[in-house]
Amino acid sequence: MASNRAQISMEAVVGVVVILLVAVVVSVFSLQRSQEASLFSQNSVSSSECEKLSSIIYLLSSSGAKPSLVFSLDSNALVDSSGLITVGEYYCDFLGSAATASLKVGSVKAFKNSEGVVSFEQVS
Repeated sequence: MASNRAQISMEAVVGVVVILLVAVVVSVFSLQRSQEASLFSQNSVSSSECEKLSSIIYLLSSSGAKPSLVFSLDSNALVDSSGLITVGEYYCDFLGSAATASLKVGSVKAFKNSEGVVSFEQVS
C-alpha cells in the first residue's frame, strides 16, 4: 500500500514539474516578444525623428530667405555635415547643407546662417 502512495506522489511531483517547465517556456517566449516589440517601437521613433530632421534641413536649405524653425525633438540626434543624421542606432541621409551638431531631447531651433548652412541650437 505504501508503494502505491509513493508512486502516486511521484507522479504528482512529475506533473507539477512539467507544468512549471511549460510555464517557464511560455514566460520566456512572451518576454522575447515583448523585447522585440519594444525594439520595433524604438526604431520607429528613431526613424521618424531622423526623417523629421532630414525634412527640416532640406526645407531650410532650399528656402531663399533666412528662415528659422523651432521644433520638438524626442530623441538625441547627431547631424553630420557630410550628410548623415544618426538617431540612436538608426541613420538617414539629408539633402542640403547643415553644420555638424549634437542635439538633445527638447526644443531645438534650426536656422539658416549667413553662409547659407543650416545650424541648430537648443532652446530648452
